[in-house]
This record gives sequence, C-alpha cells and structure tokens, in this order.
Amino acid sequence: MVDDPHGFCLCIAWFLDCYDQRISTIAVYIRAVLDSWAMQLSLLVAVVGLLPKKLCSYLLGLLVNLRVPRFLARMSVRWFARHYSIDLSAANQALSEYDCIGSFFVRNLKSEVRPIGIEPTSPVDGILRSYGMVRAGMLSHVKGATYSIDAFLRETGLASKYHAGFYLNFYLSPRDCHHVFSPVDGAVVAVHHIPGTLWPVNDWASKNVSQLYCVNERVVIDLNTSQGPLLLVMVGALNVGQIQVSFDCGVVTNGTLLDAIGLGRKISSVRYADPHVVRSGERVGTFFMGSSVVVLFSQRPEFATENDEFVEKQVQYGQSLVELIDPICAAR
Repeated sequence: MVDDPHGFCLCIAWFLDCYDQRISTIAVYIRAVLDSWAMQLSLLVAVVGLLPKKLCSYLLGLLVNLRVPRFLARMSVRWFARHYSIDLSAANQALSEYDCIGSFFVRNLKSEVRPIGIEPTSPVDGILRSYGMVRAGMLSHVKGATYSIDAFLRETGLASKYHAGFYLNFYLSPRDCHHVFSPVDGAVVAVHHIPGTLWPVNDWASKNVSQLYCVNERVVIDLNTSQGPLLLVMVGALNVGQIQVSFDCGVVTNGTLLDAIGLGRKISSVRYADPHVVRSGERVGTFFMGSSVVVLFSQRPEFATENDEFVEKQVQYGQSLVELIDPICAAR
C-alpha cells in the first residue's frame, strides 16, 4: 500500500507531464525532418523540371548507339548486362555479337522462352504495377497517384470510349526486353503521337510529379478486337531515346534534333484505311531505353477484378493476364 497517496499521485502527474513534453519534442523534431525532406523533394522536382529532358534523352540515345572498336563494345555491353543482372540465356544472340549497348538494349529473345498464353497477354517483360476499373475518369499508375484519362488521351477523341473501361499499367526497367507486343488478336486502325516531355517514370517520379503520364510523350496504338476497342499506350520516359512502331516506319518519336529541342508540339495521327492485322504476342513497337505501357479495355473484361491489396508482379510478354489477375477464371 502507498503511505502517501496524494504524493504518489503528484509523482505520477509529474512523470506524465515530463513524458508528454518529451513526446511533443520528438513530434516537433519528426515534423521538422519531414518538412526538410519535403523541401528537398520539391527542390529536386524543380531542378529536374528545368533540365532539357528530351534533349538529354536524344543525346543519350546517340551515345548508346555509338559504334566503337569491337573490344570496347564488348566491354560496355558486358558491363551493362552485369550491372542490371540481365538473363543472357533468353537472348537470341551471344553477348559478343552486339556492337553497342543500344543494340543489346533492344535485343530479341528466343521464341521458346516466351510462349504465348491465353489472350489477353502481357504486352511486355516488366512489372505489372497496377490495374483496375477507370473510375470517375481517373486511373492509377502507383498506389495513391492518379491521373485523368481525358488528359492522358488529350484531343485524340478516344477518351469517351474508356470512361467505364479497365486498365493495366506496366513498368519496364533497364534489365527488361524493350519490345512491346500486342496483348490480343486484332487490327490496328490508328496510331496517335501525343508530344510531351520526358520525366522519369520510376517510383520517385510517380509519387512526386503530378499527372506524370499526362505530361510525358506517348504513342497510342488504337485496335479493334473481338473484345471491343482496345488501346496500347507506350509512355516515354527520361533517357528513352525513341519510341518506334514496328508496322509503320513513319511513326518514330524524338527522332531528330528538332524533336529533341521541343519543336513540333501538335498531336499527329495516322489512320489506316487498310487496318494492320496483329496476333497476340506479335511485336508492335520498341522503346529505346526503359519506360511504361498502359493497356486500356473499353469495357470490363471477364477476368477483371478489383484488388486494393494488389502487390506488384514481375511479368513476361506472352503471359496470360487471365492467369495473372484471376486464377479462378483461368481454371474454368
């Protein structure tokens, strides 16, 4: 038993008061640290924003495709492969056969290592970052970061078809194969080039650059399919020297110095009177360095599910999206 309850209570009160003061001091310190980090991030965004990102990407594209003596080419390609832990067994050429980092970056893979599954299939080797229904005209590229489908597709006249659609967002890192493949059988009816800048599309930029996918350069491939209209959108990024379309040599982004310094800011569209027929798993485009791809279905596909606890997944082109997203549906 306590002999002096009143004194004991005073001691407890004093202890709690000191504790509360310490907690307040810690809270103030944490707030100061977070504010400092926020200022640094804002400064970093501002600095990167001032960089001539398209010109830097264009020049890097020239650099990695520079032809050098063969022994230097082998050394640089070997370093690149080792640095990014690239699986060389999947490439259809020996490492020594690539004459620069650029040619290795857009390497072809052996067909047997990428069997084509039940469509729709993944259009790339990379990470499936997010997927879901388009809600109130908004999509998500990473958790907590959204963007407007109207701003994303701009004046192409396509956005209204996809306001109740379903999207999938894929990220390609430097270690991945950088060809892009059709996720379905279909026919390409048009290609739209939407000019823009070239911010990085990594996690840092996704969380700190507002409407990231709506400001970066992108190429929209418009397909008619048995599942309705579908868009395959190739989103450019910092250090992406070019985006090329496989079936139309006239569609190339950031291909000239004039493009790189920002001239030619209008949307350009090519509509095909004779649509280009593609098969699921057929190459439709190439990134020259890492970037992102967004697939947009105009209506909810059968395999579509909502998953707020979705964890990013490593995927390979040709892998069935049905099996990736809804294994129960795939087993039917």
